[in-house]
Amino acid sequence: MKIGYFLDENDYLNHQLFIASKSERIKKKRQRNKIIIPIFYLPFCLMFVLNKQYIWALFFIIVPLLWFFIYPIRERKRYITHYSAFIKEHWNERFGKLSTVEFSNEYIIATNNNCESKVACIEIKEIYELQSYIYINLKDGQSLIIPKEKIENKNVLIGRLKELAGFLKIGYIIDENWEWK
Repeated sequence: MKIGYFLDENDYLNHQLFIASKSERIKKKRQRNKIIIPIFYLPFCLMFVLNKQYIWALFFIIVPLLWFFIYPIRERKRYITHYSAFIKEHWNERFGKLSTVEFSNEYIIATNNNCESKVACIEIKEIYELQSYIYINLKDGQSLIIPKEKIENKNVLIGRLKELAGFLKIGYIIDENWEWK
């Protein structure tokens, strides 16, 4: 089975955000950044309560609460900005170029920008199916990005990938509700 499609900046951005959302290191870092300021402000709040300076204590309660709820929104935008700049700098020559992926029983042959990669199917780590994308993650950390809206016969492809995942005994994870948060 052979498919062809064109990737754009948004396709690469969604992939990077998806990978970031699945990274344990990044999850921990984002959680730590969310709670570190409120924890830092807590002793000041207690100090002002003990000194009966309730206006300042209220300030040291409100600021951390605002941080706790507003910082994740700011951080999400920061990740988008960071990955967008990285993609524009390093992968802009890939935008709008035809990519083809051919699936056989033993190999995946991917072609783009006059380059060809041949990967043994046993090198597939897992396959994710999102609402708009299929990501085939390889054991070496690389991925194939397949935008579902840009290919024909997507149901045939999904069936083939599920069959391949079953044969290889790897995960075929369907996450139709994933979104960058």
